[in-house]
Parts: sequence; structure tokens; C-alpha cells
Amino acid sequence: CISPWATAVTAAFGLLTVTAMRIISRRSTPLAHALNRMGLELNINVMEYFTNLKYIRASGSQPATENLITKLFRRYHDTYLRFHMREPFVRLISEGGAIVFLAALLTVNLTVGTESVANTLVFLAVFYRLLPRVRAINDLLHQAKGYQPWLENHDRRMSLAMAHQDYYPGTRRPTLD
Repeated sequence: CISPWATAVTAAFGLLTVTAMRIISRRSTPLAHALNRMGLELNINVMEYFTNLKYIRASGSQPATENLITKLFRRYHDTYLRFHMREPFVRLISEGGAIVFLAALLTVNLTVGTESVANTLVFLAVFYRLLPRVRAINDLLHQAKGYQPWLENHDRRMSLAMAHQDYYPGTRRPTLD
């Protein structure tokens, strides 16, 4: 029902889209780690500010401290935007490429191709059903890259805690007797 030529061209388009997703995703990993570090630094500074607010005001260093926190928020904001602007960029590339791809494929199939219009419509229906799934994969990949630094920190803390847990060296389980 669907021509092998259209299937091969669609597979090539899919590989190109996935490759673009992987390249941009790989470049967003350092930004995710930077966001994690900046969030921690911002959290520590804001906690110290509110904990020591009475002393900061008394010493007259409130404007300098507020300026520092404002700079940290701006840096976090800029990095956050740089990290999250990659997802719409990949979506723009993949959807724009899909429009160009479909227009070229329809032009070839309807003007030069020997297949019936029904085969072309079936191909369009299949492509229409697959494109949202590719978008969902891109969105989930981006979300996973955002959570990756947190998960790495959690795993590192868990392995440290598991290495130093208490154990019972005896042959019997402890009882209340």
C-alpha cells in the first residue's frame, strides 16, 4: 500500500530529525548542570540573607547583598532561558522540515509518480500520526536533560549513604528479648 521509496525517504527524514534532536540535546547538558549549580548557589545565598537579615541591616551591607542576589537571579534567568529555548528551536526545525518534506514528497508523488492518489493519502495519514510522537520524544528528552543533574546528585548521595550504613555483625537478628 505504501511505496518503498516513500518509506525510505521518511526513514531518512526521521533519522535526520533524531540526529538534530541528539545534537541539540547534547549541547544542552552543560546548561542543565549550570542551572543546577546556580539554583543551589541562589538557594544558599537567599537563605543566608533571610537568616541574617537583622545583622545585614545593622551592618549596612543590605544594598550590596541585595545586589549580589539580584545578579544571581539574573544569571539563573539567562541560563534558564538559554536551556529552555532549545526545545522550541528543535520543534521549529522538525516541523518546518516536515512541511518542506511533505510538500516535496507530494509534489513528486502527484506529478512524476506512477502511484495512485490513494497511496499518497495513506502515506499522509501515517505521517500525520507519527509526527506528534516524534514531538513527544523531543519534549521528553528535553525534560530528562533538565532532571539529569538532580538525579546524578541524588545517586551520588545515595551511594555515599549506603556505603556508611549501620549493619549487625552477629549471626542472629537483633530482638527485644
